[in-house]
Amino acid sequence: MQQSAISRIRRRLNSLYKRVTGLIAKTIVSAQHAKDADQKRYQQTMLQKLRAAEQACIHYRDLHCDAARHRYDGGSIGSMAWANCREETTEHRIDEWKHAFESEEIKPQHTHL
Repeated sequence: MQQSAISRIRRRLNSLYKRVTGLIAKTIVSAQHAKDADQKRYQQTMLQKLRAAEQACIHYRDLHCDAARHRYDGGSIGSMAWANCREETTEHRIDEWKHAFESEEIKPQHTHL
């Protein structure tokens, strides 16, 4: 896989991540203006959890793809295996984000039960 394809996919994921986290940040500001401390705290927690999950996914991707490359250590196909792995895992992450957030207006509401 060419580096430009990996860069293009990474830009797509980064754009989606920024859009989702930006919308959550706006809901935090709205909750603050509405003096809704529960909603603000809920949204802040969600944002922290999403950031932590994304860091964990990056860590997983790096370890997973390093293992894929190691399979071919010493061979010329190792770098191709690594690049293909990064492309596939990033595409999967994009699909996960879309499934979780694009079907809605990204307004997960905290409700008291």
